[in-house]
Amino acid sequence: WGSGGIVDLLIKRGADVNRTNREGFSPLMLAAEAGHEEIVRRLLEEGAELSKTDENGNSALLLAAERGCVAAVHSILDYGADANAMNNEGMNALMIAAQQGHMETFSVLIENGANPIQRDNKGETAFTYLRTSSATGELGNWLSNIPYFRFAS
Repeated sequence: WGSGGIVDLLIKRGADVNRTNREGFSPLMLAAEAGHEEIVRRLLEEGAELSKTDENGNSALLLAAERGCVAAVHSILDYGADANAMNNEGMNALMIAAQQGHMETFSVLIENGANPIQRDNKGETAFTYLRTSSATGELGNWLSNIPYFRFAS
């Protein structure tokens, strides 16, 4: 999937950008999960559907967030993906990025309207997942860059 030239050739030859493989993954989902932003953008230009999900309800946005693929997350959001769309467990991309400790992805999602207090099927929020992730030490740094959370010293 890393070669944009091959993707262009397949598209020129009539490949269906929304066809899924046996596991239910579309080309957009695979490219997003692998962090191939150039291919993500190309597929989106050709009409790849943002709403396609795997059997667990994970869309390209959620898969990119899980891997911390910031550029892919940006592109998918630029094409109108819902930053608060949830998978079958009720988790949105922000929760998944938090759970994996991807602070840059977390920030991009917040900047694009992801709701940090949305709750999943277990009643957890993105902040709950962030608190228990490997990025716990970065939480204070991240919060200090948001005017609402800045404290006078």
